[in-house]
Amino acid sequence: RITGWSREETLGANWFDKFLPEELREDVRSAFGGLMTGEQVMPHYENEIISRHGGRRLVRWNNTTLFDTNGDIIGSASIGEDITESRFMERSLRLSEEKFSKAFRASPDVIVLTSLADGRILDANDSLSFLSGYSRDEVVGKTTAELQFWASPADRERYITVLQRDGRVRDLEVGFRIKSGEIRQALLSGEIIELADGKYILGVIRDITE
Repeated sequence: RITGWSREETLGANWFDKFLPEELREDVRSAFGGLMTGEQVMPHYENEIISRHGGRRLVRWNNTTLFDTNGDIIGSASIGEDITESRFMERSLRLSEEKFSKAFRASPDVIVLTSLADGRILDANDSLSFLSGYSRDEVVGKTTAELQFWASPADRERYITVLQRDGRVRDLEVGFRIKSGEIRQALLSGEIIELADGKYILGVIRDITE
């Protein structure tokens, strides 16, 4: 199923020549050579194999050395799990997280991740410091109420009401109190996102005071 070769076509074939990409043969052969002499233990191993039509699949192997009744090594038994799709998803997820992280940090707008339940700030980008005068360390772990961030608490209630009803808010005009006490006007957008431990708000604040 994985390679496209039938069992009959596989039995008796040289594994390294038939199934391994040429650039991997020497390394895998060397590793198995150590396994066969007892000099190397490799219960788990990952490598690509070639299918009948030239495609490649990534397989994770669980290898067991086989012994005869005299205790001499006579071969190995290997169980292979095709992890091509799962590894692709892992790489895609890492790439997506990297892209989000770079956009989060570089955005000229303020981006804040807060708890939906109590408004506690989990993370914020550097633009928050430029807008508010607070450093990231001064705001992370605190609630927006503790910071008296909302010029009008009614604005937060309105924001949360629309978020819970629609799942998102776009360009809601609100006032924010910065560290100096000055009130700045901003357009606020937000979206509810679900993480493993609960619901959060990804908020974007654009200062429109000037």
